[in-house]
Amino acid sequence: SGHLTSFIDSYHGLKSKAGDSHVANCASCHGVHRILPSTDPTSTIHPENLQTTCGECHPGISQKLANQPIHGVSGEGLRTPAADIVARLYIIAIVVIIGLMVLHWLIDLFGHLRALMSSRPQIQRMTLNEVWQHLFLTLTFLLLVVSGFALRFSESWMTRLFFGWEGGFEVRGQLHRFAAVLFVFTVVWHMLYVAGHKRGRLFVKEMWPTWKDFAQFGRRILHSLGRRKNPPHFGRFSYVEKAEYWALVWGSAIMIVTGLMLWFDNWFIQLLPKGFLDVALVVHYYEAWLATLAIAVWHLYSTVFSPHVYPMNPSWLTGNMPEEMYRHEHPKHIEEARAETEAMLRAELEKISKRDNSTDI
Repeated sequence: SGHLTSFIDSYHGLKSKAGDSHVANCASCHGVHRILPSTDPTSTIHPENLQTTCGECHPGISQKLANQPIHGVSGEGLRTPAADIVARLYIIAIVVIIGLMVLHWLIDLFGHLRALMSSRPQIQRMTLNEVWQHLFLTLTFLLLVVSGFALRFSESWMTRLFFGWEGGFEVRGQLHRFAAVLFVFTVVWHMLYVAGHKRGRLFVKEMWPTWKDFAQFGRRILHSLGRRKNPPHFGRFSYVEKAEYWALVWGSAIMIVTGLMLWFDNWFIQLLPKGFLDVALVVHYYEAWLATLAIAVWHLYSTVFSPHVYPMNPSWLTGNMPEEMYRHEHPKHIEEARAETEAMLRAELEKISKRDNSTDI
């Protein structure tokens, strides 16, 4: 396996791995039926025969170049000592220089976040209950993504980083199931909240899609393309958040059902044909891709990378948004809240006025 690995790391191996069918493979140098060690004078890889062997693909190659080791030219022991020293120095330089760059911008980012969260006034976007729900959802989602894709892409750098140690792959499965249970707990928590709490019921009411959302989608596109002067005024939730929320509801149901089928396959196979489990596996895998990419593209842009909220919308941590950011993202909600407050004040003033009049009488 060491020879195979060193070949894969070589120039020939890398090109072959990329799909080049013309590059030299093992048989090109070692032969097919009569494979002999390099110490055998009749071997195609004997030092005296290498110029001829390599010359089949590299006409005019010198004896000296042909006798250089080609397996794993980037590996230890196959380079001159000077090249190994330079390689180590470069690795140290890359780690130190890029590490300092990352540290510099992390400090800068921290300063921006600190200023963002300390700016006044702030408007409440999420209650403490809602913040914790979101944090649990975020944690479980990340754990499920990392531990789930590690099974399909077991040779990836991500899998080696998190589960490459001895016994790590068994922990991966346990972590995935633990995160799944925590995810179901979070879903049930949210269901109880929206069903049993006044603010939760209002949340669903205001999150419900309407035809107005489609109209606002069109107006936003036209405004972004310069075909409309004013952008649409969004209320508490725009079509962006509504689409994401209901996709989450639908996706959660699919992942929970298919996940249970795969987890307890021995039980389900007694009730259903194998084809159902095959479909469940396919759906679970591709729904995971859909959810991951949707978060990366749709959610992260609207909450992090959009120029109007960058470096992030802080409400997922503090529950609050700076008034300026809120006014840009949800201007209609501010207008509605102001009108509601004014109506409440007028009602209270009328009560006071009536009470004073009755006292005078």
